[in-house]
Amino acid sequence: MKITHLAFKDLTDKNVKILNAKNLLLKQDNLQMKANIENLKKQVDFLKKNL
Repeated sequence: MKITHLAFKDLTDKNVKILNAKNLLLKQDNLQMKANIENLKKQVDFLKKNL
């Protein structure tokens, strides 16, 4: 019984670590997209002023 419980706990811990890593990657992607959007907004403003 203990072995099964420990194996389950180990598997759960590994899954949590994987999900945390995926979450960090998604947060980084989100920040990158926000930066890209801000950059595009600046480019649009620049073009509006100069056309």
